Amino acid sequence: VKELRWLLFRKKQAQSERLPPTRGALLQAVLRAHYQAIVWDNDVVANPDIPSPENYGWEKSDNRWFPVMTRLPPAPEAIIQLVKCGCTKQCASNRCQCRRNGLPCTDLCSCCDEEDEPCQNVFSDVVDDDEECDDE
Repeated sequence: VKELRWLLFRKKQAQSERLPPTRGALLQAVLRAHYQAIVWDNDVVANPDIPSPENYGWEKSDNRWFPVMTRLPPAPEAIIQLVKCGCTKQCASNRCQCRRNGLPCTDLCSCCDEEDEPCQNVFSDVVDDDEECDDE
């Protein structure tokens, strides 16, 4: 689920209604479904001993039960705050939002999907000999 969400988000299909649930949301949905199965499994019992829904994806507020959609944020804060460009070319000028902000382009950027004209604003961890520190 996590990898599919990431793939769809990268492909600019980030509208929430089009994304599959997060792992946290899926867990809560499974817990609610499991609780429903417990209830249905006891439908022929005269006085069933059914557990509280509280540990099964539900929480009580104002004497009413509400589904817990998730207990986790939809994405790490760093991803939510991430700058991404919509460039379709090489990101060689300051028209690129990432370059303009002094940031390398990432997998979220449109330009990183281009194979014909690869992005020129990618992070490089290669250090030139002139830039190396002489610690000896």
